[in-house]
Amino acid sequence: MSRPPPERTIILDARALSRALQRMAVEVLELAHETDRLVLIG
Repeated sequence: MSRPPPERTIILDARALSRALQRMAVEVLELAHETDRLVLIG
């Protein structure tokens, strides 16, 4: 007997995710003192 798939809840839509990533990027830039050596991977 198969079960129905679990319901999904959207926590962040595309726009909200984009805004969150932009805010995080700004925080990183504000906290990084030597941005010429900063590398972001992911």
